[in-house]
Amino acid sequence: MKCVLALAVLLLVGVSEGCTGRPLSGMLRRTSTTVAVEPCESPAQWESAYEMFDPTVGHQFVVRGKYSYDKTNLRKRRYEVVEEGHSEYRFIEVIQLFKEEKEYLIDMRTRECYEQPLYRPGEPMMGFRPHDVPTGAIYRGNRTYGSTSVPKGSLQVSDWVHRFYDRSYNWEGSFTIDECIPVRSDDFNITTFGARFQEFYDVTTGISDPNVFIPPSSCRGK
Repeated sequence: MKCVLALAVLLLVGVSEGCTGRPLSGMLRRTSTTVAVEPCESPAQWESAYEMFDPTVGHQFVVRGKYSYDKTNLRKRRYEVVEEGHSEYRFIEVIQLFKEEKEYLIDMRTRECYEQPLYRPGEPMMGFRPHDVPTGAIYRGNRTYGSTSVPKGSLQVSDWVHRFYDRSYNWEGSFTIDECIPVRSDDFNITTFGARFQEFYDVTTGISDPNVFIPPSSCRGK
């Protein structure tokens, strides 16, 4: 829990539509309301920078990169710089095509490509997970990043929690009040994968280059 609180305080947020487009930081204020709030859906297609880390592993594990999300065509793509223990760096591209049930892993240094099924024996078939507030999620209130005393100096988000019983993990997320842009998405299951904290920033709606979802020709046929 201390890790979650520390993450919330240190989180830097930037959304390029509906605010300044620059990361916002500073004071954080949490508010609650008795007004019923309904789960929202994020834009069907967007891109962002993102960070992900797992505080439960024995050494520091941080992923930074670019993320492309396409709910319309059920596909995701990540360009990742993986840092392990401040000394080892890997550069990986991950393409997930859920309609084809295929995943492609490309080593950006060697250009080697590995094709594998999205659903592997012994693993749960999780399917395409949208970046929306899940149906049945519990609304926890709003919080403000930055300062409301400064014109255009703040960003307000809503906080949600949910239990995925079919997948046996807990989820917490934050979304902008306007347009339901994802800001944070955290998964918790200490008995299996541990904890994954993800932050999204510099978000832009739409897909700037649809070709990012096309695997290299060397990947096919393996």
